[in-house]
Amino acid sequence: MDFKLNLSRKSKLFIFLFFLVIIFALFSIIYTHYYYKALKNQGDYLLYKDIVYDLNNNSDPSYTSLDIYVPDNNTIQKYPVMIYVHGGAWTKYFGNKDQRGRYIQKGLFYTDNNFILVNVNYRSSPNSNFPVPVQDVTTAIDWVYNNISNYLGNEAEIYLSGHSAGAQIVSLISTDESYLQKYGLDLNIIKGTVLLEGVGYDLLLPSSLKFDSKLIEMYYNVPFGNDENTYKNASPINHVSKNKNIPPMILFVCENSIFRIAKPEAKNFYYKLIKNNVYARYYVISDRGHSSLNYDFGKEDDRTSQLTMEFIEEIKKLR
Repeated sequence: MDFKLNLSRKSKLFIFLFFLVIIFALFSIIYTHYYYKALKNQGDYLLYKDIVYDLNNNSDPSYTSLDIYVPDNNTIQKYPVMIYVHGGAWTKYFGNKDQRGRYIQKGLFYTDNNFILVNVNYRSSPNSNFPVPVQDVTTAIDWVYNNISNYLGNEAEIYLSGHSAGAQIVSLISTDESYLQKYGLDLNIIKGTVLLEGVGYDLLLPSSLKFDSKLIEMYYNVPFGNDENTYKNASPINHVSKNKNIPPMILFVCENSIFRIAKPEAKNFYYKLIKNNVYARYYVISDRGHSSLNYDFGKEDDRTSQLTMEFIEEIKKLR
């Protein structure tokens, strides 16, 4: 009798907690929607949406399109340009340049700091596996280099930024010169690279450490397959060497990330960079998670945002 009554109480408690989680999740979704919707009416910027940067493929053009946020204050003649690449495990199911409007905040932050922000989409798995995402982003960079002056941008001052899988993509383009060379460009067109908790700087490291092996295997096998040479070629750490015009980099990781491999990967990549005379900074952010590090970028008093702008000022002085 007591056992049945106790079990009933546990069931009721479980149902109560379940509904609490559902209510909290719905509240969070509604709050997030209206928060980012309200941001659209703030700041002085012009937004050019869904510009197709690659007309030479037969896929849905939205996957090879970009948005441009331009300051609307006429304070300088030509604005520096930050190209941002979203994450999402290299798959079309987890990431895109719209992401429920959340990237408006980055647009506001950069335009408030007299930057143009270019937010890039790219083809991804399961339809388009490596190296297609990297090739698409490189095509977008080439488009920006040749066209951003039409939007008051300075093609001589282009920076790259990416989160998670996007960080792997921009760091590979920043270290493996072959991607830009296909367009007659050199690594020196990139003035700096901002990496928000990248995963994939060294694709072979998880298996060698037996670290998050099941989780990482799930993330890596679809977009990269299981060929060791592909993993080597896709790993930015393997392309770092001296005298290559590799741009300065700033790397952010989270203290308590869902990806335990992110910290050792980033630290190894950072040490490889500085060992090869590449100017680099490495920061562990204690009060952010893998997603919030990205989505909170640009908020008032966000440390990651502040350190990024300080880094940009530092590297300007080094030129």
